Amino acid sequence: MHSQKVERLWRKNRQPGPRNSTCYGRDINRNWAFGWDANTLGASTNPCSQTYKGEAPSDTPENQGLDKLVKRLRDTVGIKLFIDWHSYGQYILSPYGYNETRYAPELGKWTKAASILSEVIRDSSPARTTFTFGPSGATLYTTTGAAPDHVYEVGKAEFSYTIEGRDIGDFGFVLPPNQILASVKEQWEGQKVLYTLLDEPFFDGEGPAIFL
Repeated sequence: MHSQKVERLWRKNRQPGPRNSTCYGRDINRNWAFGWDANTLGASTNPCSQTYKGEAPSDTPENQGLDKLVKRLRDTVGIKLFIDWHSYGQYILSPYGYNETRYAPELGKWTKAASILSEVIRDSSPARTTFTFGPSGATLYTTTGAAPDHVYEVGKAEFSYTIEGRDIGDFGFVLPPNQILASVKEQWEGQKVLYTLLDEPFFDGEGPAIFL
């Protein structure tokens, strides 16, 4: 409601700030427990900042509920694919965000899948929308307490991404209505192909066998 009637680009929740602070809200995507305090560049300690990480890891009710769901899925059915859709910038980002020089063992298969996803999105789009891909911290910027890192490390997701949606033009976060459906359609075409890759033997951590 606040973002609809007061401040269109408000990104935090509306939780009261720390004692003696008149500012509201925590950035839920800087509040996940894994990597929450791992890098001073990844989030803000200022309660008035839009990227304020909170007073403690997972101290938002929203994050607590989501984390509970992640752990339940991990312990019951497992998590094959997690995607955190954002705007904007046209990126497909994998862990890690909290450390720009740390790379997960699965980075090879994540990058290969992301490259195929990027190609399908581009080829399915009349606008030829192009997505850059790679590990989050190295490709875009440092983020601590972010969902993909947490769902990979704690939730044991096999594939974990942030996808930053399109901005064809200079519209930033306020995508024009005439681009919304086109953005959804190109993402759906990409997802249909991505789903077919999740169990590919090629992505076994070793690559294809070579016989001499």
